[in-house]
Amino acid sequence: MKWKLKKIIVKILRMNNTPHEIALGIAIGVFIGILPVYGIHTILFLIAIAAIRRVNKIAVLVGTNISLPPTIPVITWTAYDIGRIIFWGRYDPRI
Repeated sequence: MKWKLKKIIVKILRMNNTPHEIALGIAIGVFIGILPVYGIHTILFLIAIAAIRRVNKIAVLVGTNISLPPTIPVITWTAYDIGRIIFWGRYDPRI
């Protein structure tokens, strides 16, 4: 069992992906990371890497870590500002 796990990890780390596949992995990971479903990001990560074969798995994992607790206020405030711009058509920092 131990050797099989080591073999899988080495295989993942030695994957030769194109820059497009790495960028796609980061994009998918960030999308999963900013979803407001705290607690199931790992499950969504596993579903994503199983469903999309041609993606860098490590990049998806790195992207999902954007939702660490120190970044949650920044993500929430940015989403709030974007919503104000979309719904009100302007940005007013006084509101």
